[in-house]
Amino acid sequence: MSLPKKLLKIFNMLHYTHRWRALTMPVCIVIFLDLCTIVFLMALYLNSRMNNDSHLEYKESPYILEELKGICLIIQDIWSALHIFILFCLSAYLMIYCCIVCACLELLFLELVAQFPVFISKGDYQTMVHIYQEITEVMISFQDFFAYPALVNVLSAMSGLFWGSYSIVFHTQEDYVTSVYLLGTLFNYFVLLLTVMLPASAVNKASKIAKNTILCMPGWFHEHYKTLKMFICKTFKHQELALTLGKVYKIDKSLIFSTLGTLVSYGILVGTLGTVQNHEIHVYNCTSTCNSKSCNQ
Repeated sequence: MSLPKKLLKIFNMLHYTHRWRALTMPVCIVIFLDLCTIVFLMALYLNSRMNNDSHLEYKESPYILEELKGICLIIQDIWSALHIFILFCLSAYLMIYCCIVCACLELLFLELVAQFPVFISKGDYQTMVHIYQEITEVMISFQDFFAYPALVNVLSAMSGLFWGSYSIVFHTQEDYVTSVYLLGTLFNYFVLLLTVMLPASAVNKASKIAKNTILCMPGWFHEHYKTLKMFICKTFKHQELALTLGKVYKIDKSLIFSTLGTLVSYGILVGTLGTVQNHEIHVYNCTSTCNSKSCNQ
């Protein structure tokens, strides 16, 4: 059974399908906005100074026949547009998919906790344990898929943020289109970083709340205390239930701040090195100028 069908099955078990349907419209809006953003970035790049400079290299190249230069420019524009489209579409696909699954898992965990008094009043601990087990199986299955693509996307988003910030700060362009394009890519990478980590952090928090609720459940069913306690301790107590990056780093809010702090630290380091290098070049140029003047005299 596919992951969406498993999630829908659990929503039905909790009689919570209206929230499943409510996710359809936000997902469609996000997909539309993301496609508009990608097309906007493609148009900006094709009209930017970076693209014009690469066109100039092709036009001035002595290795390309004059008759083929126009075709080469068209091929280059198509390749650049496809590169941007494929890169951001793949990232957007993972981002949207992870957001949907994380939103569903968070809703299911919190709804299970919210319905805890209902299960107690009915004396129906079997259904609650069964639903929790179904949710954990879905989360573990999703974690096996999520861990490594999430790590790759977070690393690529951090690299993109670093590259974009460096380009804006140290390679200031007179062309405002290039600046807007770089700001757009920065925004896109920042959104990618947050949309991978924030929903996963919310799921981990909700799963912890649900797990604590399940662990304290035997105290509410005295007639089945020993049996329920043994089953829960054996099945759930030592179960590692969390979304991670590469099955190494558990995703939480502290990791988000650590990631942003790492970016700032490396940015300051590179900025300091760049300033020192520029200062050394300036001193060298001044020294060379002074030496040449003294030789002329």
